Amino acid sequence: MNHLRLLVFALAILVGTGARGAGLEVYPLFADLDAVPGETVELRIANTFQTPAAFSIGVVRRVFDSAGTETSATDASGSFVIFPPQTLIPAGGAQIVRLQWVDTAPISSTEYFDIVFEQLPLSLDNTQTNDAPVALSILVNVRARLYVNPPGSASDIRIDRVRREGADIAFDATNSGTRYHLLRNGTLKVGCGSGAD
Repeated sequence: MNHLRLLVFALAILVGTGARGAGLEVYPLFADLDAVPGETVELRIANTFQTPAAFSIGVVRRVFDSAGTETSATDASGSFVIFPPQTLIPAGGAQIVRLQWVDTAPISSTEYFDIVFEQLPLSLDNTQTNDAPVALSILVNVRARLYVNPPGSASDIRIDRVRREGADIAFDATNSGTRYHLLRNGTLKVGCGSGAD
């Protein structure tokens, strides 16, 4: 069961479906995949720099406790085939990146992964001399979230408690299902105990 402080959780959700770093755009920001070997997901990475840029693509498995606190983040590249694992994108160009799930171990509930797009140092200019000034390069790192779900899984959300905290209304929720539930643009109706809203 996942007990969430929704007031806090909502602040951590990024609005929109794409992510942008300086010179890098990734779409979509959130993706889903069933934990069936051979299942694939595709993301688009665009280079908005004015020069070519090289990127590596990796996957990190993130584990959270029932309160939503991260307990570990480990390399999960062995659970996926990533194509291409590295790419050189021309200025203004784009690349489709495909991830295929290859892990055969069954999972009991949604597992969380970050797809990490990390810019690599790259120099295509061979004219620099020892007397030339040194330029400072800022490398971009952008992450997209991937949810890997058991086949046929579903969420089961219920509100456990509603209370006033100063000028705010806070509430706790439990997901008793086996699939994550992204809380975004939701509506909470509070009753007075007599059956009326």
